[in-house]
Amino acid sequence: MEKVHTPGQNALELGPYHAKVLDHIEEIIRNPHFLIGPSPSFTTAALDGKNWNSPKMFEAVHAKLSTFPHIWGLLTTAFFKGAEETWK
Repeated sequence: MEKVHTPGQNALELGPYHAKVLDHIEEIIRNPHFLIGPSPSFTTAALDGKNWNSPKMFEAVHAKLSTFPHIWGLLTTAFFKGAEETWK
């Protein structure tokens, strides 16, 4: 959202960025460990590679993942595959 809401940003200039978003979605589908594995890193999980805005919130969510046995399928199949289709 930071990229899209940059003052003076022209929507016509966002083509390469949109391609980067699609690449990132596809990478998470191929390897969801980047996002919800045992030691996710903002350098690979965050699209921009920047540190989490709320690291403690991310850590709290990550700590609860084991209580959701179907999270892998939901994340890769339902959420990110749906996002991939929509993004294209």
